[in-house]
Amino acid sequence: MQLEFNSVTKRYGNVQALQDVSFKLTNTGVVGLIGANGAGKTTSIRLMVRQIKPDAGEILFKGNPVASYPLHAYPIAYIPDEPIYYEELCIEEHFQLIAAMYKKPKSDIADLVEQLELQEHMRKTPAALSRGTKQKLSIGCALLRDFDILVADEPFTGLDPKQISVVKDILKKYAASGRIVLISTHLLQVVEKVCAEFVLLHKGRVKCLGTLDAIKRQFGISPQAGIEELYLHVVGEPIQGSEADE
Repeated sequence: MQLEFNSVTKRYGNVQALQDVSFKLTNTGVVGLIGANGAGKTTSIRLMVRQIKPDAGEILFKGNPVASYPLHAYPIAYIPDEPIYYEELCIEEHFQLIAAMYKKPKSDIADLVEQLELQEHMRKTPAALSRGTKQKLSIGCALLRDFDILVADEPFTGLDPKQISVVKDILKKYAASGRIVLISTHLLQVVEKVCAEFVLLHKGRVKCLGTLDAIKRQFGISPQAGIEELYLHVVGEPIQGSEADE
């Protein structure tokens, strides 16, 4: 399993979103893509899921450009920061549609519904759902397809503490099954408890990559330091929203 950014650069007009970004993920598990708003996290994800193209460089999966994979065999599943759904379909119909597309058995739907605790909402359309339940619908649609890598952009947005715990457990379960789960977020204390490795972006560049212990050794940070202290040391300023959104 390998996902690689190779000298990736992306601009939006005069805004440099990513500048010569290179990193390689070779271990299965949960990886945190962390950084403040505007650090380049969402741009990195949009490149991974082929919503946009890089101005320079390339993204590789198992040594092959992601652009070379046909849509039906694309190895990356995506949980967007804003839930995507069909207004006229209830949750059950969403899951049935995705399962039919990927030839998944009904038991997969039943397992997912139980994991996400969606039993009482299955006949509801999105208009009748809370923000957190819409988010769980979006997560469920992503998890029903086949994938080697799951990319989640701010997956905990709109979730209450119990829902966050449920989603964290699900993401860890999928990572333990031999996949890479990449979580992009600014909620440092949430990902500190779930991620094995981290990629820290700041102003469109990679500041560091590795386990918390490895990054602490690299920068001479106390082994007892938490992730917010580590971030402050590496970047030089606190990440906005991390404490308020704990």
